[in-house]
Amino acid sequence: MATPDRSPPLPPEFSFNAEEYLNVVDHGVLFVDPEGLLGYYNPFCRKLFSLDLPSPDPINYFNLLTEWSDQQGLSKLWLVELGNAIRQKQRHYTRVNHDDTILEFKHQPLPSGGFVHCIYNITNKVKQEQDSVHKYKQLRTMIDAMPCFVSLLNTNLQFMIANRYHKEHLGICRTDLEGSYIRDVLPEALKSKHLDLLHRVLQGETLHFDEYTSNRHAEIKSVHGSYVPCFDQHHHVTAIVNITYDTTEQKTHEERLRTLAERDHLTRLFNRRKIMDCLETEISRADRQASALTIAMLDLDHFKNVNDKWGHAAGDLVLKEFALLCQQQIRKLDYLGRIGGEEFLLIMSDTDQTEAMFVLERIISVVQHHCFNWKQTEINITCSAGLAEWHPLQNIQQLYTQADKALYEAKNHGRNQIVIATE
Repeated sequence: MATPDRSPPLPPEFSFNAEEYLNVVDHGVLFVDPEGLLGYYNPFCRKLFSLDLPSPDPINYFNLLTEWSDQQGLSKLWLVELGNAIRQKQRHYTRVNHDDTILEFKHQPLPSGGFVHCIYNITNKVKQEQDSVHKYKQLRTMIDAMPCFVSLLNTNLQFMIANRYHKEHLGICRTDLEGSYIRDVLPEALKSKHLDLLHRVLQGETLHFDEYTSNRHAEIKSVHGSYVPCFDQHHHVTAIVNITYDTTEQKTHEERLRTLAERDHLTRLFNRRKIMDCLETEISRADRQASALTIAMLDLDHFKNVNDKWGHAAGDLVLKEFALLCQQQIRKLDYLGRIGGEEFLLIMSDTDQTEAMFVLERIISVVQHHCFNWKQTEINITCSAGLAEWHPLQNIQQLYTQADKALYEAKNHGRNQIVIATE
Protein backbone atom coordinates (compact mmCIF):
# COMPACT_ATOMS: atom_id res chain seq x y z
CA MET A 1 0.00 0.00 0.00
CA ALA A 2 1.17 3.57 -0.63
CA THR A 3 0.93 6.82 1.32
CA PRO A 4 1.98 10.45 0.85
CA ASP A 5 4.80 11.89 2.98
CA ARG A 6 2.28 13.28 5.42
CA SER A 7 -1.43 12.97 5.88
CA PRO A 8 -3.51 15.19 3.60
CA PRO A 9 -5.12 18.22 5.25
CA LEU A 10 -8.33 18.04 7.26
CA PRO A 11 -11.65 18.95 5.62
CA PRO A 12 -12.68 22.61 5.95
CA GLU A 13 -14.98 21.83 8.91
CA PHE A 14 -11.92 21.20 11.10
CA SER A 15 -9.17 23.53 12.26
CA PHE A 16 -5.41 23.06 12.42
CA ASN A 17 -5.67 22.69 16.20
CA ALA A 18 -7.95 19.69 15.63
CA GLU A 19 -5.21 18.02 13.59
CA GLU A 20 -2.76 18.38 16.46
CA TYR A 21 -5.29 16.69 18.73
CA LEU A 22 -6.16 13.89 16.30
CA ASN A 23 -2.49 13.04 15.83
CA VAL A 24 -2.18 11.98 19.48
CA VAL A 25 -5.50 10.30 20.26
CA ASP A 26 -5.54 6.54 20.94
CA HIS A 27 -8.01 5.73 18.17
CA GLY A 28 -8.07 6.03 14.42
CA VAL A 29 -9.57 9.00 12.58
CA LEU A 30 -9.67 9.37 8.80
CA PHE A 31 -11.62 11.39 6.27
CA VAL A 32 -12.88 10.31 2.87
CA ASP A 33 -13.96 12.83 0.22
CA PRO A 34 -17.16 12.53 -1.85
CA GLU A 35 -15.21 10.62 -4.56
CA GLY A 36 -14.14 7.99 -2.04
CA LEU A 37 -10.51 9.15 -1.90
CA LEU A 38 -8.66 9.00 1.37
CA GLY A 39 -7.97 12.41 2.87
CA TYR A 40 -6.57 13.05 6.32
CA TYR A 41 -5.68 10.06 8.50
CA ASN A 42 -3.95 10.05 11.86
CA PRO A 43 -1.00 7.87 13.03
CA PHE A 44 -3.34 5.15 14.36
CA CYS A 45 -4.71 4.60 10.83
CA ARG A 46 -1.26 4.86 9.27
CA LYS A 47 -0.10 1.97 11.45
CA LEU A 48 -3.29 -0.08 11.07
CA PHE A 49 -3.33 0.03 7.26
CA SER A 50 0.49 0.04 6.86
CA LEU A 51 0.40 3.40 5.13
CA ASP A 52 4.14 3.87 5.36
CA LEU A 53 5.34 4.32 1.75
CA PRO A 54 5.05 7.70 0.03
CA SER A 55 2.96 7.68 -3.14
CA PRO A 56 1.97 10.53 -5.44
CA ASP A 57 -1.25 8.73 -6.36
CA PRO A 58 -4.52 9.27 -4.47
CA ILE A 59 -5.71 6.31 -2.41
CA ASN A 60 -9.21 4.95 -2.92
CA TYR A 61 -10.47 4.18 0.56
CA PHE A 62 -12.75 1.34 -0.49
CA ASN A 63 -9.93 -0.37 -2.37
CA LEU A 64 -7.76 0.11 0.70
CA LEU A 65 -10.38 -1.49 2.96
CA THR A 66 -10.93 -4.37 0.53
CA GLU A 67 -7.21 -5.13 0.31
CA TRP A 68 -6.79 -4.85 4.08
CA SER A 69 -9.85 -7.05 4.67
CA ASP A 70 -8.47 -9.74 2.33
CA GLN A 71 -5.13 -9.69 4.10
CA GLN A 72 -6.87 -10.20 7.46
CA GLY A 73 -9.11 -12.96 6.10
CA LEU A 74 -12.24 -11.02 7.02
CA SER A 75 -15.71 -11.51 5.62
CA LYS A 76 -16.81 -9.12 2.90
CA LEU A 77 -20.20 -8.75 4.57
CA TRP A 78 -19.11 -5.88 6.78
CA LEU A 79 -17.83 -4.01 3.71
CA VAL A 80 -21.18 -4.48 1.98
CA GLU A 81 -23.02 -3.12 5.04
CA LEU A 82 -20.61 -0.20 5.24
CA GLY A 83 -21.06 0.60 1.54
CA ASN A 84 -24.85 0.59 1.90
CA ALA A 85 -24.67 2.95 4.87
CA ILE A 86 -22.36 5.34 3.00
CA ARG A 87 -24.61 5.42 -0.06
CA GLN A 88 -27.64 6.11 2.13
CA LYS A 89 -25.66 8.69 4.14
CA GLN A 90 -26.46 6.94 7.41
CA ARG A 91 -24.46 6.38 10.55
CA HIS A 92 -23.01 2.91 10.74
CA TYR A 93 -21.28 0.87 13.42
CA THR A 94 -19.54 -2.43 12.86
CA ARG A 95 -16.96 -4.61 14.60
CA VAL A 96 -14.19 -6.67 13.02
CA ASN A 97 -11.57 -8.99 14.50
CA HIS A 98 -7.99 -8.16 13.58
CA ASP A 99 -5.01 -10.13 14.95
CA ASP A 100 -6.86 -10.97 18.19
CA THR A 101 -7.84 -7.32 18.37
CA ILE A 102 -11.44 -6.22 18.07
CA LEU A 103 -11.89 -2.99 16.12
CA GLU A 104 -15.03 -0.90 15.95
CA PHE A 105 -15.61 1.25 12.86
CA LYS A 106 -17.95 4.21 13.29
CA HIS A 107 -19.09 5.92 10.09
CA GLN A 108 -20.41 9.50 10.16
CA PRO A 109 -21.41 11.46 7.01
CA LEU A 110 -20.06 15.04 6.71
CA PRO A 111 -22.17 18.08 5.69
CA SER A 112 -19.61 19.02 3.02
CA GLY A 113 -19.77 15.57 1.47
CA GLY A 114 -17.69 12.52 2.18
CA PHE A 115 -17.51 11.04 5.62
CA VAL A 116 -15.32 10.50 8.64
CA HIS A 117 -14.34 7.12 10.03
CA CYS A 118 -13.36 6.63 13.66
CA ILE A 119 -11.70 3.31 14.43
CA TYR A 120 -11.54 2.15 18.05
CA ASN A 121 -9.67 -0.71 19.65
CA ILE A 122 -12.46 -2.15 21.81
CA THR A 123 -10.75 -5.40 22.79
CA ASN A 124 -10.74 -4.51 26.49
CA LYS A 125 -14.30 -3.22 26.28
CA VAL A 126 -15.51 -6.48 24.72
CA LYS A 127 -13.55 -8.47 27.29
CA GLN A 128 -15.23 -6.48 30.05
CA GLU A 129 -18.60 -7.13 28.43
CA GLN A 130 -17.84 -10.84 28.24
CA ASP A 131 -16.66 -10.81 31.85
CA SER A 132 -19.86 -9.04 32.84
CA VAL A 133 -21.94 -11.66 31.03
CA HIS A 134 -19.93 -14.41 32.73
CA LYS A 135 -20.38 -12.79 36.14
CA TYR A 136 -24.08 -12.30 35.44
CA LYS A 137 -24.42 -16.02 34.65
CA GLN A 138 -22.52 -16.85 37.83
CA LEU A 139 -24.85 -14.55 39.77
CA ARG A 140 -27.85 -16.27 38.19
CA THR A 141 -26.51 -19.69 39.13
CA MET A 142 -25.83 -18.54 42.69
CA ILE A 143 -29.24 -16.99 43.36
CA ASP A 144 -31.03 -19.89 41.66
CA ALA A 145 -29.30 -22.22 44.12
CA MET A 146 -30.46 -20.19 47.14
CA PRO A 147 -33.34 -21.81 49.08
CA CYS A 148 -35.33 -18.58 49.29
CA PHE A 149 -36.95 -15.86 47.20
CA VAL A 150 -34.31 -13.51 45.75
CA SER A 151 -35.17 -10.59 43.49
CA LEU A 152 -33.83 -7.21 42.38
CA LEU A 153 -36.21 -4.30 41.81
CA ASN A 154 -35.46 -1.05 40.03
CA THR A 155 -36.62 2.32 41.37
CA ASN A 156 -39.90 1.94 39.45
CA LEU A 157 -40.47 -1.22 41.51
CA GLN A 158 -40.12 -3.51 38.50
CA PHE A 159 -38.46 -6.90 38.77
CA MET A 160 -35.04 -6.83 37.11
CA ILE A 161 -33.90 -10.25 38.37
CA ALA A 162 -35.84 -13.06 40.05
CA ASN A 163 -34.56 -16.51 40.95
CA ARG A 164 -35.98 -19.96 40.24
CA TYR A 165 -37.51 -20.24 43.72
CA HIS A 166 -40.43 -18.07 42.55
CA LYS A 167 -41.38 -20.73 39.99
CA GLU A 168 -40.99 -23.63 42.41
CA HIS A 169 -43.05 -22.10 45.22
CA LEU A 170 -45.33 -19.50 43.62
CA GLY A 171 -45.69 -21.02 40.16
CA ILE A 172 -44.49 -17.79 38.48
CA CYS A 173 -41.78 -18.14 35.82
CA ARG A 174 -38.99 -15.65 36.25
CA THR A 175 -39.33 -14.70 32.57
CA ASP A 176 -42.90 -13.61 33.37
CA LEU A 177 -41.80 -11.95 36.58
CA GLU A 178 -38.86 -9.95 35.23
CA GLY A 179 -40.09 -6.67 33.80
CA SER A 180 -43.39 -6.79 35.68
CA TYR A 181 -44.31 -4.44 38.51
CA ILE A 182 -44.35 -5.81 42.03
CA ARG A 183 -47.78 -4.27 42.63
CA ASP A 184 -49.16 -6.65 39.97
CA VAL A 185 -47.65 -9.68 41.71
CA LEU A 186 -48.33 -9.03 45.40
CA PRO A 187 -51.44 -10.62 46.98
CA GLU A 188 -54.17 -8.02 47.45
CA ALA A 189 -54.10 -8.40 51.24
CA LEU A 190 -50.36 -7.58 51.37
CA LYS A 191 -50.12 -5.00 48.58
CA SER A 192 -50.64 -1.82 50.62
CA LYS A 193 -48.23 -2.93 53.35
CA HIS A 194 -45.41 -3.81 50.94
CA LEU A 195 -45.78 -0.74 48.75
CA ASP A 196 -45.48 1.40 51.89
CA LEU A 197 -42.35 -0.53 52.91
CA LEU A 198 -40.81 -0.20 49.45
CA HIS A 199 -41.35 3.56 49.29
CA ARG A 200 -39.52 3.84 52.61
CA VAL A 201 -36.68 1.71 51.22
CA LEU A 202 -36.46 4.09 48.24
CA GLN A 203 -35.66 6.76 50.84
CA GLY A 204 -32.69 4.68 52.03
CA GLU A 205 -34.12 2.50 54.83
CA THR A 206 -33.41 -1.21 55.21
CA LEU A 207 -36.61 -2.93 56.35
CA HIS A 208 -37.59 -6.42 57.49
CA PHE A 209 -40.99 -8.09 57.65
CA ASP A 210 -42.63 -11.24 58.98
CA GLU A 211 -45.96 -12.44 57.66
CA TYR A 212 -48.08 -15.36 56.54
CA THR A 213 -48.76 -16.04 52.87
CA SER A 214 -49.78 -18.98 50.68
CA ASN A 215 -47.80 -20.93 48.10
CA ARG A 216 -49.03 -22.29 44.77
CA HIS A 217 -50.54 -25.30 46.58
CA ALA A 218 -52.64 -22.95 48.77
CA GLU A 219 -50.59 -23.93 51.83
CA ILE A 220 -50.20 -21.21 54.45
CA LYS A 221 -46.53 -20.40 54.97
CA SER A 222 -44.69 -18.20 57.43
CA VAL A 223 -42.01 -16.01 55.82
CA HIS A 224 -39.34 -13.55 56.92
CA GLY A 225 -38.08 -11.05 54.37
CA SER A 226 -35.82 -8.04 53.93
CA TYR A 227 -35.78 -5.07 51.56
CA VAL A 228 -32.25 -3.66 51.18
CA PRO A 229 -31.50 -0.51 49.13
CA CYS A 230 -28.54 -0.36 46.71
CA PHE A 231 -26.73 2.98 46.48
CA ASP A 232 -24.58 4.68 43.85
CA GLN A 233 -21.50 6.79 44.61
CA HIS A 234 -23.74 9.76 45.41
CA HIS A 235 -25.72 7.69 47.93
CA HIS A 236 -28.79 7.67 45.71
CA VAL A 237 -30.91 4.52 45.76
CA THR A 238 -30.59 2.74 42.41
CA ALA A 239 -32.22 -0.63 43.15
CA ILE A 240 -33.76 -2.75 45.91
CA VAL A 241 -32.75 -6.29 46.84
CA ASN A 242 -35.43 -8.54 48.30
CA ILE A 243 -34.59 -11.77 50.11
CA THR A 244 -37.47 -13.71 51.64
CA TYR A 245 -37.17 -17.01 53.50
CA ASP A 246 -39.85 -19.60 54.22
CA THR A 247 -39.69 -19.83 58.02
CA THR A 248 -42.58 -22.27 58.48
CA GLU A 249 -40.39 -25.20 59.48
CA GLN A 250 -38.23 -22.99 61.68
CA LYS A 251 -41.25 -21.54 63.48
CA THR A 252 -42.70 -25.02 63.96
CA HIS A 253 -39.41 -26.12 65.48
CA GLU A 254 -39.24 -23.00 67.66
CA GLU A 255 -42.80 -23.58 68.83
CA ARG A 256 -41.93 -27.17 69.69
CA LEU A 257 -38.92 -26.00 71.70
CA ARG A 258 -41.01 -23.30 73.37
CA THR A 259 -43.60 -25.89 74.33
CA LEU A 260 -40.91 -28.10 75.82
CA ALA A 261 -39.50 -25.13 77.73
CA GLU A 262 -42.82 -23.70 78.95
CA ARG A 263 -45.27 -26.59 79.20
CA ASP A 264 -45.67 -29.41 81.66
CA HIS A 265 -45.10 -32.61 79.68
CA LEU A 266 -48.04 -34.44 81.29
CA THR A 267 -50.91 -31.93 81.56
CA ARG A 268 -49.72 -29.52 78.79
CA LEU A 269 -50.35 -26.67 81.23
CA PHE A 270 -47.68 -24.05 81.89
CA ASN A 271 -44.83 -25.42 83.98
CA ARG A 272 -43.64 -23.82 87.22
CA ARG A 273 -41.13 -21.45 85.60
CA LYS A 274 -43.59 -20.19 82.99
CA ILE A 275 -46.55 -19.75 85.35
CA MET A 276 -44.36 -17.77 87.75
CA ASP A 277 -43.27 -15.55 84.84
CA CYS A 278 -46.95 -15.00 84.04
CA LEU A 279 -47.64 -14.08 87.65
CA GLU A 280 -44.84 -11.51 87.65
CA THR A 281 -46.18 -10.02 84.41
CA GLU A 282 -49.74 -9.82 85.74
CA ILE A 283 -48.61 -8.17 88.98
CA SER A 284 -46.78 -5.50 86.96
CA ARG A 285 -49.85 -4.96 84.79
CA ALA A 286 -52.20 -4.74 87.78
CA ASP A 287 -49.84 -2.23 89.39
CA ARG A 288 -49.74 -0.05 86.25
CA GLN A 289 -53.47 -0.19 85.61
CA ALA A 290 -54.60 -0.26 89.25
CA SER A 291 -56.68 -3.34 88.42
CA ALA A 292 -57.69 -6.36 90.48
CA LEU A 293 -55.67 -9.58 90.54
CA THR A 294 -56.39 -12.79 92.43
CA ILE A 295 -54.51 -16.09 92.49
CA ALA A 296 -55.36 -19.53 93.82
CA MET A 297 -53.27 -22.53 94.80
CA LEU A 298 -55.07 -25.83 94.13
CA ASP A 299 -54.11 -29.28 95.41
CA LEU A 300 -55.68 -32.71 94.85
CA ASP A 301 -56.69 -34.24 98.18
CA HIS A 302 -55.11 -37.57 99.15
CA PHE A 303 -53.55 -37.88 95.71
CA LYS A 304 -50.83 -40.16 97.09
CA ASN A 305 -53.52 -42.78 97.77
CA VAL A 306 -54.35 -42.87 94.04
CA ASN A 307 -50.75 -43.65 93.13
CA ASP A 308 -50.41 -46.21 95.90
CA LYS A 309 -53.68 -48.01 95.11
CA TRP A 310 -53.92 -47.88 91.31
CA GLY A 311 -50.38 -46.95 90.26
CA HIS A 312 -48.72 -43.90 88.74
CA ALA A 313 -50.43 -44.39 85.37
CA ALA A 314 -53.79 -43.91 87.08
CA GLY A 315 -52.38 -40.88 88.90
CA ASP A 316 -51.27 -39.40 85.58
CA LEU A 317 -54.77 -39.85 84.18
CA VAL A 318 -56.27 -38.04 87.19
CA LEU A 319 -53.82 -35.14 86.82
CA LYS A 320 -54.57 -34.73 83.11
CA GLU A 321 -58.34 -34.87 83.57
CA PHE A 322 -58.16 -32.48 86.52
CA ALA A 323 -56.26 -29.99 84.32
CA LEU A 324 -58.97 -30.24 81.65
CA LEU A 325 -61.76 -29.78 84.20
CA CYS A 326 -60.11 -26.62 85.53
CA GLN A 327 -59.57 -25.20 82.04
CA GLN A 328 -63.26 -25.66 81.27
CA GLN A 329 -64.20 -23.49 84.26
CA ILE A 330 -61.86 -20.53 83.68
CA ARG A 331 -61.57 -17.79 81.07
CA LYS A 332 -59.15 -17.84 78.15
CA LEU A 333 -57.34 -14.85 79.62
CA ASP A 334 -56.69 -16.67 82.92
CA TYR A 335 -53.46 -18.61 83.45
CA LEU A 336 -53.25 -22.13 84.85
CA GLY A 337 -50.01 -23.95 85.56
CA ARG A 338 -48.72 -27.02 87.32
CA ILE A 339 -46.37 -26.08 90.14
CA GLY A 340 -45.31 -29.66 90.76
CA GLY A 341 -46.79 -32.99 91.83
CA GLU A 342 -50.52 -32.42 92.42
CA GLU A 343 -50.25 -28.64 93.05
CA PHE A 344 -51.53 -26.06 90.56
CA LEU A 345 -51.53 -22.26 90.37
CA LEU A 346 -54.44 -20.28 88.88
CA ILE A 347 -53.99 -16.58 87.99
CA MET A 348 -57.15 -14.52 87.46
CA SER A 349 -56.51 -11.00 86.19
CA ASP A 350 -59.12 -8.22 86.52
CA THR A 351 -60.79 -10.42 89.14
CA ASP A 352 -61.37 -9.57 92.77
CA GLN A 353 -61.69 -11.97 95.69
CA THR A 354 -65.48 -12.30 95.43
CA GLU A 355 -65.44 -13.10 91.70
CA ALA A 356 -62.59 -15.56 92.19
CA MET A 357 -64.58 -17.43 94.85
CA PHE A 358 -67.31 -18.21 92.30
CA VAL A 359 -64.72 -19.68 89.92
CA LEU A 360 -63.11 -21.84 92.62
CA GLU A 361 -66.47 -23.05 93.92
CA ARG A 362 -67.30 -24.29 90.42
CA ILE A 363 -63.97 -26.10 90.19
CA ILE A 364 -64.36 -27.69 93.63
CA SER A 365 -67.88 -28.87 92.75
CA VAL A 366 -67.01 -30.19 89.27
CA VAL A 367 -64.02 -32.17 90.57
CA GLN A 368 -66.00 -33.60 93.50
CA HIS A 369 -68.74 -34.94 91.20
CA HIS A 370 -66.45 -36.15 88.43
CA CYS A 371 -65.67 -39.83 87.99
CA PHE A 372 -62.10 -40.53 86.91
CA ASN A 373 -62.35 -43.82 85.01
CA TRP A 374 -59.33 -46.07 85.20
CA LYS A 375 -59.61 -49.55 83.67
CA GLN A 376 -63.33 -49.82 84.43
CA THR A 377 -62.72 -48.49 87.93
CA GLU A 378 -64.18 -45.17 89.08
CA ILE A 379 -61.80 -43.01 91.06
CA ASN A 380 -63.30 -40.19 93.11
CA ILE A 381 -61.16 -37.36 94.39
CA THR A 382 -61.57 -33.83 95.72
CA CYS A 383 -59.40 -30.75 95.75
CA SER A 384 -58.60 -27.88 98.09
CA ALA A 385 -57.76 -24.26 97.26
CA GLY A 386 -56.07 -21.28 98.87
CA LEU A 387 -57.14 -17.87 97.57
CA ALA A 388 -55.15 -14.60 97.78
CA GLU A 389 -55.92 -11.17 96.31
CA TRP A 390 -53.04 -8.91 95.32
CA HIS A 391 -52.60 -5.57 97.07
CA PRO A 392 -50.45 -2.64 95.89
CA LEU A 393 -46.78 -2.79 96.91
CA GLN A 394 -47.08 -6.56 97.40
CA ASN A 395 -44.39 -8.51 95.52
CA ILE A 396 -44.69 -11.87 93.81
CA GLN A 397 -43.23 -13.88 96.67
CA GLN A 398 -45.52 -12.31 99.26
CA LEU A 399 -48.63 -12.97 97.16
CA TYR A 400 -47.60 -16.54 96.39
CA THR A 401 -46.82 -17.26 100.05
CA GLN A 402 -50.25 -15.97 101.10
CA ALA A 403 -52.03 -18.31 98.67
CA ASP A 404 -49.82 -21.23 99.72
CA LYS A 405 -50.58 -20.67 103.41
CA ALA A 406 -54.30 -20.47 102.66
CA LEU A 407 -54.07 -23.80 100.81
CA TYR A 408 -52.27 -25.33 103.79
CA GLU A 409 -55.11 -24.20 106.07
CA ALA A 410 -57.73 -25.64 103.70
CA LYS A 411 -56.04 -29.04 103.81
CA ASN A 412 -55.65 -28.90 107.59
CA HIS A 413 -59.32 -28.03 108.08
CA GLY A 414 -60.81 -31.02 106.31
CA ARG A 415 -59.91 -30.52 102.61
CA ASN A 416 -62.40 -30.14 99.71
CA GLN A 417 -62.77 -26.45 100.54
CA ILE A 418 -61.51 -22.94 99.84
CA VAL A 419 -59.67 -20.76 102.32
CA ILE A 420 -59.15 -17.04 101.70
CA ALA A 421 -55.80 -15.64 102.77
CA THR A 422 -55.85 -13.04 105.51
CA GLU A 423 -53.60 -9.98 105.72
